[in-house]
Amino acid sequence: MIPTLASMVGMGLRLGSLNILLFMFSILWLVNDIPPFILAGSRIIFAMSFYRLLPTSLSKVNDRFHAPVYATVLVGIFAVLGALGETCIVCNGGSWGPGGIAGDVLTSVFSNGIYATDLLDAVFFSLFALAVVLFPFRLKRTFDAAPFKPEGKLGVMAIGLAGLIANLIIAWLFLTSPKDSYNILSPTSDNWFAIGFTVLLGAIGTLIYAYYKFGPSKKKIDYQTVFSEIPPE
Repeated sequence: MIPTLASMVGMGLRLGSLNILLFMFSILWLVNDIPPFILAGSRIIFAMSFYRLLPTSLSKVNDRFHAPVYATVLVGIFAVLGALGETCIVCNGGSWGPGGIAGDVLTSVFSNGIYATDLLDAVFFSLFALAVVLFPFRLKRTFDAAPFKPEGKLGVMAIGLAGLIANLIIAWLFLTSPKDSYNILSPTSDNWFAIGFTVLLGAIGTLIYAYYKFGPSKKKIDYQTVFSEIPPE
């Protein structure tokens, strides 16, 4: 939020050309302050690729560092796009803003689109929490072999259920807050764009998942062993 406010203040003072500094510092912030996000995101993509739910090339592992290669690069690209959204450097008034129709499009995509992806976070973590609730039943063999399961099945289910309820509340606040990008109670054109862009990203992700899960590339895999063979040979 701070880079966004600084960007808006800079544009208001007609110092939008300095937003390139915000963009550079945002990249450094990604590298310095939130590496767990990059690590977690790349490992999730790697695991999905390893089990044929995404293109198999994303499961390539570096021989020297034993870390996912293309999965990390992909997460890094999206992180840079997020930094562009936070600083709006390519929006009208920004350092690289082209102006005109192209500038209007980029402003909508980055300020009302990529910047407004909070709802995807809430949906992802809601589904993650639901997976925790179902984990002891859907993957019983993996659950029984897990070294850490606080209070057994009931404890794990309670943690997952608490997370699910909390994330559903957060999603509702995102959708209804008059200060948020969505605001379905009294939406403007910018709100509709943010909602549509979020739905589009979700639909693209769902189609990619469905294609690799059920499409012609589907291979019979025992999902009871998920995460038990990582890293792959």
